[in-house]
Amino acid sequence: MTGKEKYMKREDMLKWNVATTSEYGMQEAVAPGKQECEYTHINRLNLKAGDSWTLESGENEMFLSLISGSGIARAEGAFEEKLKKLDCCYLKAETVCVLKAEEDCTFYIAFAKYEGTGETCYIKFDPDTPLGPMHEVHGEGVFRREVFLMVGDKTPASRFMCGYTFGPEAGWTSWPPHEHTDTLEETYCYFDMPEPNLGYQYTYLEENGFYDAVAHPVREGNMVVFPAGYHPTAASPGTRNNYLWVLVARKPEYRVFNVYNQDPNYVQKQQKEQR
Repeated sequence: MTGKEKYMKREDMLKWNVATTSEYGMQEAVAPGKQECEYTHINRLNLKAGDSWTLESGENEMFLSLISGSGIARAEGAFEEKLKKLDCCYLKAETVCVLKAEEDCTFYIAFAKYEGTGETCYIKFDPDTPLGPMHEVHGEGVFRREVFLMVGDKTPASRFMCGYTFGPEAGWTSWPPHEHTDTLEETYCYFDMPEPNLGYQYTYLEENGFYDAVAHPVREGNMVVFPAGYHPTAASPGTRNNYLWVLVARKPEYRVFNVYNQDPNYVQKQQKEQR
């Protein structure tokens, strides 16, 4: 049974939006059994300045992103690095990593079953990275957005591909709508959108069409998982939709970036407009 066949009910899509909070400590947000995903786990960790937290990856690979604050990450036998906002770490299985907050910190932490590929490393975020394999621009006009690949498909990993998308003010991202149900699970984890900023995460299935989409209100702290379906976003005036995206391959061989199915309705529309 494919994802498209499994998630045909509107009430399923209503469960895909999770609102995390600034409450101290570790919060489970996305997990199999909690949502309809099969492989994706994502937590939020909030620390106070001066506090430390020890992560143990166990049988999983782990990707962590510092969404706010600054700190230090030390992975045994691999690295000790000062973390600034949006810096990341990838941990292979059986790795211990100690995080120390120099300022109040928020981390988004994803994990999935390690399949033997991937080496523990620190990944620096650089907004001035030249356009190329790690920094792309997608779309035009009101849906032009910047994409940074922190773990791309050329980076050794077992199931993960992770990065950031920065949308235009009052614009769209993930447009034209696309889906990759049969090969990948995806989650958008929103940040830098404090109240009253507001965006909308749409999810819909081809059989129902965009007119029957579920509109999830999103701001900083929301995480929306897509086990199936198309998932464009729109920002309200004065807001940019910014999110960490976490792609988890259903099989290691499916770990390929920029492979997706566009909604044929919008593909046909584009083709007509270009004639």
